[in-house]
Amino acid sequence: TTLLKKIYKQYFNKKIIPLYIDAETIKDNKILKNTQKFIEKNFNKQYKGDVYEEYLQLEKEDRVILLDNWKSCQLNQKGKQSLLSELINFSDRVIIMVKSSPSNNSDLIEISNGLDVNVRYKEIKNFGYKKREELVEKWIRLGNEYTLEDREIIIKVDQYRKQVDEIIGKSYVPQIPIYILIILQTMDSGRDLTDFNNQSNAYYYELLIKQLIIDMGIGSNEISTLHTYLNHFAYKIFNENEKSINHSDWKKFHENYLEQFEVDEEKASFDHYKKQLIDSNIIKKFNEDRFSFNYNYFMYFFTAQYLAENISESSIKSIVKKLIENIDIELNANVLIFLSHLSKDSFILRTVISVSNTILEDTPTLKMEEDIKELNDLMTELPTLILENTNTKENRKRYNEIKDLDETGNKHYTEEATVSSSPDKETLVETNDGTFIEKNTLLIQMNKAQRISEVIGQILKNYSGSIPAEMKHQLIDSAYSVSLRSGTMLIDIIKSEKEDLVSFISTKISKDKLIKTDNPKEVEKAAKRMVFQFVEMVCYSIVQKSVKDTGTKALKKTYENIQKKDISTVIKLIISGSYLETMYVSPSNGHIHEFFSELDKNLLVKSILQRMVAKYMYLFELPPDERQKIASKFGIVYDPVVKARIKNS
Repeated sequence: TTLLKKIYKQYFNKKIIPLYIDAETIKDNKILKNTQKFIEKNFNKQYKGDVYEEYLQLEKEDRVILLDNWKSCQLNQKGKQSLLSELINFSDRVIIMVKSSPSNNSDLIEISNGLDVNVRYKEIKNFGYKKREELVEKWIRLGNEYTLEDREIIIKVDQYRKQVDEIIGKSYVPQIPIYILIILQTMDSGRDLTDFNNQSNAYYYELLIKQLIIDMGIGSNEISTLHTYLNHFAYKIFNENEKSINHSDWKKFHENYLEQFEVDEEKASFDHYKKQLIDSNIIKKFNEDRFSFNYNYFMYFFTAQYLAENISESSIKSIVKKLIENIDIELNANVLIFLSHLSKDSFILRTVISVSNTILEDTPTLKMEEDIKELNDLMTELPTLILENTNTKENRKRYNEIKDLDETGNKHYTEEATVSSSPDKETLVETNDGTFIEKNTLLIQMNKAQRISEVIGQILKNYSGSIPAEMKHQLIDSAYSVSLRSGTMLIDIIKSEKEDLVSFISTKISKDKLIKTDNPKEVEKAAKRMVFQFVEMVCYSIVQKSVKDTGTKALKKTYENIQKKDISTVIKLIISGSYLETMYVSPSNGHIHEFFSELDKNLLVKSILQRMVAKYMYLFELPPDERQKIASKFGIVYDPVVKARIKNS
């Protein structure tokens, strides 16, 4: 609507007269009998003076109709088509604004197919990384421009933006400014930064849901009743392995709920509840007979809440255990993320650890020591890492622009209203033509490893101050180990193909004259360097995944105690990344530099840590002497002229 009104103003300034029509005001087919009168009524609401006749004298190309809230139009498909036909005869351009969803899109496509006009579809872009950071920075600077130094502001921006990225990046909610502002406001509502930094994503989704229910304008007792109602409603859909519910089943559920909880039907009639939930955008109607939650995260949250409230029951424990065992299924993984926020029941913690330890259990844990020796042998020395003296703000802008290019959009809304049709979700995957093929067992296990690491990380962030140290260490060890067993699988694949990769790249270099010499040894050396860089990228991703899952300032003491043990090189690397990414500690002193000094011939880990440190220097404000000190200690050439290798990585 805001965009449409902006378009309204732009057309008006171009002397093309816009007419805004709210489709929500179209309640019946009366306007089809006298569309001109309907247009005149809307025009007179928007323009002063007796100018309607003058408006009618304009050429068609000098008029534009802006049609808002198309979903709320009460006409059927034939009526909508007739209305659009009348409007197109009156104006050269009709712009329709509609919420993006498969049902709305297909509705418009079917209607437009019956009209002899040129139709173009536009979509509002997601609010990407670059725009998010700009909005977060404006938020942080508001009121702090005279009190915080640039370094403090950038660190706060990074903390807030990472939290926003985590929440928005899940695509549970639309990637638009209003949701980001709600999240930012929530972060600042009576709590300091150290507090919100330890909250899980589910915490903010819960606040969004609560705010939506409060906005319905119902009393506190009704809110409690509605929460319970939605918990049971979500669980019914989930437990029956469906994505939605038909009208008669919903009505039957409602009647059973009233009986079970002895709720007065006069105060909670089915029609009243249905209207209230649809009007508030909690439930949406797909067609005449199917209903579901408007956003995916509603389904995840309310299902998880039902499970959390009934976790003492043996039947619910069995369901939770099955969810954890089949965490590769997206619905299961998302429900577990919310469940880990809503409950720290010891059964959940023990089961997560137990299942985690069985995933890829016959695969050794990646240590990045002797297990990568043959990959380290690809290089005899590291190429010099050069970091140019650039503007931190511009660096962050460029960094976010690159991330935006890599972003792929996921749907935040419930996409279908049909019954889930997979006969065996654990072993089959549906193809585009509707047939089922067997999933690769190894890929399933690796997917489970990635998802269970994320769930454990959410548990640690939620309850860092209330889980006993021994349990905390078991959880973090399980998260590290399962990710690193998955990492071993990837590295073993590369090791088995290493010689073929070097040979293939060498042939490509020679054929395409990619370097200036034909010397076979130099060609092979260049090929090995490229394979090494590829391996480095894979290993860096493995480490960053663990940092992202489990990294939090709240685990500082836990990290310190882990470091006192005899731990592998890769665990030291993950903890170093956690310090840099979540605590913003300077790497020039302390264990990060000590760790770097120990690496010696482990060129792969040395290069990864170098890049982590260079990224820290690239994205955060540092005094010139501190920047030079860090560069010197980590073998980075700090050069204001030469282009940085870090920029291209």
